[in-house]
Amino acid sequence: MNSNTYFRAPDMRRFICWLYLPATACLLITAFVSHFGDIPIANLTRDPAAVTESSPLHGILSNIGALLWCAAASICYFSCRLIRAEAGGKQVFWFLFYGATLTVILLLDDFFMLHDWVFPEYLDIYEKKIFAVYSVLLLAYVTKFRRVILETNYLLLLAALVFFAFSIVTDRLPQTVLPMHHIFEDGTKFLGIVSWLGYFSSVSYISVSSCLRKSPARVPPGQSGG
Repeated sequence: MNSNTYFRAPDMRRFICWLYLPATACLLITAFVSHFGDIPIANLTRDPAAVTESSPLHGILSNIGALLWCAAASICYFSCRLIRAEAGGKQVFWFLFYGATLTVILLLDDFFMLHDWVFPEYLDIYEKKIFAVYSVLLLAYVTKFRRVILETNYLLLLAALVFFAFSIVTDRLPQTVLPMHHIFEDGTKFLGIVSWLGYFSSVSYISVSSCLRKSPARVPPGQSGG
């Protein structure tokens, strides 16, 4: 066996499908929305700053937050895949899997302004109901995996929840109550995302490291010493 084959995907056809089918679907949906929504295609494909002819710094903190959400979800999904491959970490696998899924939900909501604009505007579903659903999901997650959480550095997760709660409360206050209102509202949400990323990154790192220590060392073919 050539050593180069060790690094090849086991099934390139499946890999290509998983790589390009979602991307193609995204392009088709974009064209569909442009056509039936009577929206210029350029408005859907170009950067918002280019479309609105505004500063590229507009919304920079929100954009960075979306990147951090995405990083947290990617780390969790990748880590739980490694843990499942090594076996013996079923509870941690599901903890990271559902944590990643919950993160993706929050990412989509934040990035596409679902609770701020999409749901109220098109589905007549307002913030209170949406936050109630998120609260139930989060409570169910914490309750189901409470034993796993108690074995981790859960202070970061607690910090994330406190920051998110403070951001929601601040959002309900009149903007005249606090100076620089949005630095408190959006700033604490950003700190919450940072804490969320930190928590799941640390749990993922510790879990994967533990699995690797328990597993025999794997050496690529053709790379063994002697």
